[in-house]
Amino acid sequence: MNKPFTLQEFEDAVTQFSTMIQVAKHLGWRRQNLKRELDERGIDFNEAKERLRPQDKNQPKDNRRDIDWNFIESCFEAQMSIDSVVREMGLSKNYLGVRCKQDLSCTLTELKNSCQEYGEDNLKRKMYELALDGNPKLLMHLSRYWLKYNDKVNVETDEEQQVTVKFNLKTKEDEKR
Repeated sequence: MNKPFTLQEFEDAVTQFSTMIQVAKHLGWRRQNLKRELDERGIDFNEAKERLRPQDKNQPKDNRRDIDWNFIESCFEAQMSIDSVVREMGLSKNYLGVRCKQDLSCTLTELKNSCQEYGEDNLKRKMYELALDGNPKLLMHLSRYWLKYNDKVNVETDEEQQVTVKFNLKTKEDEKR
């Protein structure tokens, strides 16, 4: 995935397809990664679409409701359920499922799973960055769950009431042995 593409290949895809998801799929990219790549190249998808697809403005509108797929994707990235999204949009689940198949060539469940995975990946990346930037709570959290470290603390005192703290940095696997 994420095959390199030229500006001409991008423009050809925009001419052929009307949504960023369709263009990304045609180019072999995920929509979110394509958006990031376009931002890095200083390309605005909507401006390119208006420039390359002037026929869209002149065509009579059908009775289908405009669907903001970017909003729906952002909801799914935030781990919202399909039921929550259709309530938020004021649509039926069946209608949104049919439109997803027509507009994006995938099922609503496939779209949700793809976006939720991307949202989880972004959250993990951000947590990792914050931990490495010195957030001690995130460092402890990630070491517990990713590295399986245990944070049991043993406290011993001597007669002079000095406190010695010993940290046990064994993993859960070490404790089982």
